[in-house]
This record gives sequence, structure tokens and C-alpha cells, in this order.
Amino acid sequence: MPPSLATQTATTYPGHRLPRGDDQDAYNVRYNMKHGGSGCLGVATGDFDGDKRRDVALLLTTRDKPDGLLVVALRRGTQWLLELVETVEDPISSAYVGTVEPGEYGPGPFWGESPPRPNEMEVIKSKTEGVVTGMLESTGRYYFRLNGKWRFVWISD
Repeated sequence: MPPSLATQTATTYPGHRLPRGDDQDAYNVRYNMKHGGSGCLGVATGDFDGDKRRDVALLLTTRDKPDGLLVVALRRGTQWLLELVETVEDPISSAYVGTVEPGEYGPGPFWGESPPRPNEMEVIKSKTEGVVTGMLESTGRYYFRLNGKWRFVWISD
């Protein structure tokens, strides 16, 4: 974690902290590693805004609750633009964040079953990498930054 990002995140989200290895359930870490992952389920990097610089997606943990925030830190020279993508209502111990390739995705498994949530789309198409988050071995969401706003589609494992 770049020190400037750690400092800026702590200042911007004082009730939250950066992900730690012990935030995740040991089973989920082993599962992730068995399937080619790094075992680090709370941090992902990618070029989420198309500027050819590595950005960071973080699952921030609430200090006194099991839930947290999905935040994307877009690199801006030596500084970071922190964008809140969603509040994570599920326990962070079972959640993950990763990177998804550019492309077209959707419709998701729940499209049309109920009114769409804010920023939910039936189909999403992006030329930049996106952020995937959810619960391991469950449904999740692919988020892409489109016209300065985070939009998503549901996906299934």
C-alpha cells in the first residue's frame, strides 16, 4: 500500500481502516489461493479510469462493525482521488474485491425480478478495467466507471 494512499484513506474515512490479512475467513483465503488468487481479498489493482496508471480498489473495514466500504483510489500524480463505490452490508470476512477485464457484461441473474437499484444496468460495456466485488461462491457485481460515475451489473460465480 503506498504510504500516501494509506494516509489519505485514513483522513477521508476516519471510522474505517485498511484491509488486513486477518479480516478474511481462512477458508476463503485458501479457496482464493487454490483458484489462482493471491489470498489478498481486500485489495485489487487495475486501470479503472483508462489513464494508463494503476488504481486501487479497497474493502475498508468499519472499526466497530463487520461491514465496510468499497472504495476506489484513482491515481492522480502523487495524490489519489478516493471514490466511494458502495457500502458493503455483508461481513467483510466473506467479501472479496478483484479486477475484471474490459468488455460487455449482462444481463445479470436478477435483472427484471425487481426494480433496478441505483446505478444498476441491464448490460454494461466498458473499454477500461472494472472492479468485481461480492461474496465468494455467490453472486457479485461488476462495477465500471462510466462518464465519471460507478455503474454495475450483477454476475454469478
